[in-house]
Amino acid sequence: MKVFAIDTAERTASKELKTAYEYQPAHRGKQLPIGIGALICIILLPSMFVGRTIASGQDTCATVSAIRVHAGFLRTGLRYITAYIPHATTVSICATVKLGAHNERGVMSPGVRYFLAQALLQGTRLYDADEFAIRLASIGATVQASVDMDWIDFRITSLPEHADTALQYLADILTRPVLDDEVVKRARIMTLRAQATAKRTPMTWAHQMLRELLYRRSPYARPPWGYPRTVSHIRKQHLYEFFDAYFRSSNVIISAAGAINPSEFAHQIAQAFRALPEDGAPRSKPPRYVRLLEPQYRIRQFYGEQAHILVAFPAVEITHPDANAVSVLAGVIGGGMGARLYQWLRERNSWIYTAEAAYSPHAACGELILHVATDRERIEACRIALEEMVRDLRKYPIQPQELQRAQRYIITSEELARQNPEYLAATLAHYEAWGIGYRAYLQMYRAVLSVTLEDVQRVAQRYLRSAVMVVLLPL
Repeated sequence: MKVFAIDTAERTASKELKTAYEYQPAHRGKQLPIGIGALICIILLPSMFVGRTIASGQDTCATVSAIRVHAGFLRTGLRYITAYIPHATTVSICATVKLGAHNERGVMSPGVRYFLAQALLQGTRLYDADEFAIRLASIGATVQASVDMDWIDFRITSLPEHADTALQYLADILTRPVLDDEVVKRARIMTLRAQATAKRTPMTWAHQMLRELLYRRSPYARPPWGYPRTVSHIRKQHLYEFFDAYFRSSNVIISAAGAINPSEFAHQIAQAFRALPEDGAPRSKPPRYVRLLEPQYRIRQFYGEQAHILVAFPAVEITHPDANAVSVLAGVIGGGMGARLYQWLRERNSWIYTAEAAYSPHAACGELILHVATDRERIEACRIALEEMVRDLRKYPIQPQELQRAQRYIITSEELARQNPEYLAATLAHYEAWGIGYRAYLQMYRAVLSVTLEDVQRVAQRYLRSAVMVVLLPL
């Protein structure tokens, strides 16, 4: 049995590794390159798991059928969505700003979105950072910011009786920021600290390396926290430029979910965000994805017990007609214990501890990720088994029971997730930011159930080709 030979902690591999996951499968009489690889235990942000079940729903369970949604536009152009979740005990409010990686232009821009998000959480014109934190704690609210490929999220969660106060605090962050020298200094320290933490954390490093291999020179390949050389040159005037340009009514989506009255809360949103400027933000097209031409890989050693393999195939963007079929394909491969990955690698051989797959879509591209955790000495056997499984998926149609199981798994997983107000509020806003509308998300189940065996076979043959791989080996 072959075992990867690691000579350095960062990147060294035997010749067997480089050639082992490159083979030429037959497809329509031609030889097409297929690559498999990857290892990494990756913790994906909720915004990345949204794409695992992209569809629309007919077989809605009780919770979905009882969700009441109210949406519209304010006079200023602000888009709002409010949703009532039965039995919810909290309220979550999400402000999504359509400010993506492709908006970070210039050699000194990477990381400015993360920098700005950290700066906006350092207090407002009404309250400094310490007083703001005390006031949030007094109502039991939590606020956080996350930076994704296509947007920036600001989320606040509180009890229903404090929802109006939490909404006002969130509005203060977006309309009354303080970007003075002290705030910029704090935000710079936090951003540089995030860079150092990402470099030291194997899973975060592996995830970022996967994006760099997959998207190369695209803005999607950049780490959201930027680079030390770019962050060190960011000044408050840069933050003001980004804030003034993109934090405008037509470029912001406010979504709230939980124990609220949707129509009444919409009026509160209108009052809280009335100070948001009305003029439109600069328009820019999402980055064009450069197709992966050949398999690539990276290997790194770390202190741990399990080895991890992550294989990522370039897939389609969220608006592509194949998005639903790719989502179901991910369910067939790694959706639960009955999926192909688990059955091939654990039930047959007891080789793995974790086996999963997920489709993560974005505005301009997407990826289908396979993740396996195993013992160090079984990496080569797992890699070969992964290749065989992918070859089998491309060559032979899946069985009807596999399709039904994957569809049920997707619908059940999504139904459970929708009971979380924070998840629902953010996902409704994200679908609006993508331009396909929140209704497409609420109708997800119908689209999942409409995927056929032929659809899954077609996307398997089309997208399970060249891949990138990241491997984490325990010391």
